[in-house]
Amino acid sequence: VSAGRALRLCCFALLANLLINFFAGHARASSVTAESVMDQQNARQRALQMVPRGAAVSRIACREVSVVGNDHYRCSVWYDEAPSGTDIPPQAP
Repeated sequence: VSAGRALRLCCFALLANLLINFFAGHARASSVTAESVMDQQNARQRALQMVPRGAAVSRIACREVSVVGNDHYRCSVWYDEAPSGTDIPPQAP
């Protein structure tokens, strides 16, 4: 591959990436996880409190974890963040 062709391919890839990111405009998906030694509901509530304001919760999963005979609860919450400048209406999980 010639240097000129490689440069053109690199520039094309960079431009394509910039255009995709510019026009995507879709929400970003993220997750948070919290733990509690009290109960599963407490772990769930702690995780929900870490979700950014305006984000839409898409999934919640909780499990009991035992470490050296000590039980605790771990809950993960997945959510979609609105693109900047927009708001996702809050949803009850």
